[in-house]
Amino acid sequence: MTGGTGKDGGAINSTEFFDLSAQSWTLFDSMVHNRTMHGMALINGLPAVLGGANDDAFLQSIEFLDDLPSTEKDASSNPALKHSWRLSSTELTFPRQRKPWKRMAKAMDFLHICFDLI
Repeated sequence: MTGGTGKDGGAINSTEFFDLSAQSWTLFDSMVHNRTMHGMALINGLPAVLGGANDDAFLQSIEFLDDLPSTEKDASSNPALKHSWRLSSTELTFPRQRKPWKRMAKAMDFLHICFDLI
């Protein structure tokens, strides 16, 4: 599970993975950018997050969970924390609206209300 919105409604950068065999959540290193409404995929076997929005604008960046640990986390006993999110040198090129996502979310709420009335 990556990003989303926090209690204050703002985008967050936390990362957790669920281990089916252990039936438990493992906390991973935080992403570089706060983001919500993003996509997630495996790229060359590495988890990656693509696009989405932060509190101010849509994001074109791609982050991947690098299998090379950052030096400050090398001593950790948790193997999950030995990996770091890194920005890809490639960005999304599909044109995006520059409208902040919070205003877009309000518009979506309005549409849901309209459809509920039908």
